[in-house]
Amino acid sequence: LGNATLTFTVVAGEEASRAYSYVFSFELTNPQIGQASPAITLSGKGDVIMSTLAVTKAALEAAPLLVIGFVTKAIGQSDPAVTAQNVITVTIMTEAALLPNTLITISGLTGSASGQLSMPILSESGLFHPTGVWSHIPGTLVLGLTRRSVLGVFYTFSFEITNPEAGQDAPSPVTIESSGMVISVTSMQTAGGNAAPL
Repeated sequence: LGNATLTFTVVAGEEASRAYSYVFSFELTNPQIGQASPAITLSGKGDVIMSTLAVTKAALEAAPLLVIGFVTKAIGQSDPAVTAQNVITVTIMTEAALLPNTLITISGLTGSASGQLSMPILSESGLFHPTGVWSHIPGTLVLGLTRRSVLGVFYTFSFEITNPEAGQDAPSPVTIESSGMVISVTSMQTAGGNAAPL
């Protein structure tokens, strides 16, 4: 909504005292796309003019209107050769923390020769479960988290698939989404040239 403004009015005949703290709340609906917490200011007018002041915001996930989303969602591959054992590497960073019950789904990696259901996941962060679920035909990987992530930190994991027997263009789009801590489906940032996945 751009520069949205909330205006509230002191009840007629009432006067605020500097000896007290006044607390009020209101409800907003978060947007569907992740974002950083915006700059928020406070000002007043009437019998007493209050110049514009920056609001002191709560930290981390409590910052107002901080909405989780993938800031970084990069994917690439190690080997473009036919029938090669190809390591797919994914790097993510989010606006807010992902919780342990979160499932991350990567879709669109079509055309591989890997038909297994169980997919070993390699990562040094310890954030991801060591095994994901691979669906061959739609080219989908689902993996869970073992713990809470930290916002603003890069996390990388990789898995190995077998390239097809015939060459192909890199599938597009390759998408990522999450459930539990919901992030809507969005296209990934795919590497270029021979590093483009599949």
